[in-house]
Amino acid sequence: MKSASSPETSVEKSSPETSVEDSSPETSVEDSSPETSVEDSSPETSVEDSSPETTVSGHDGCEHEKGDPTVTFTKECVDHDGQVTLTLSVVGGEESIVFDVDGTTYEVEPDEAQQVVVGGLTDGQHVIPITADGRDLSVTVTVECDLPPTVSVSQSCESFDGVVSLVLDNPGDDASATFTVNGTDYVVAPGTSTTVKLGGLKDGTTVITVAINE
Repeated sequence: MKSASSPETSVEKSSPETSVEDSSPETSVEDSSPETSVEDSSPETSVEDSSPETTVSGHDGCEHEKGDPTVTFTKECVDHDGQVTLTLSVVGGEESIVFDVDGTTYEVEPDEAQQVVVGGLTDGQHVIPITADGRDLSVTVTVECDLPPTVSVSQSCESFDGVVSLVLDNPGDDASATFTVNGTDYVVAPGTSTTVKLGGLKDGTTVITVAINE
């Protein structure tokens, strides 16, 4: 019996195509394509590269919207003088606005209002200068707070003739009052009165003409 074996069936001979030590370059785990390498990234997809338009630290270039400054007012009489209450307000917007009222400044927040009282105004017309955000918002008010002048009349007899006394009273505290009695003017200062006597009047009806501030 022969001990020789055929070369085709030897266990020590293996085909190069089936060797476990030989691998194709296309399937090597050590070789990776530049397109899929984790160390190589395109500038367009890099996490360290951001566009100036989308960066959170950049300024958006937008200005804050300004509101509309408005002024309304009411007036009343206090101690025979005029008192005006101004309401300064800002309608809408995102920024506060500074009002200048006759040299005094007041800062008003959006959609809020602030009241300013101007008192001690004498009778007559007054302009209260107001500016805000470059706008002239001045208001004009007419004050009529003085009490009106009055005339009171009394009569008596002296030497069988009649005497009429007229008390010309000016209770206001701002302006003088002019009384015209039978064509003669009498100027009465604020807060004072004057008595005018007309004597020698005969029995019967006597007409005395009186006008005030005419």
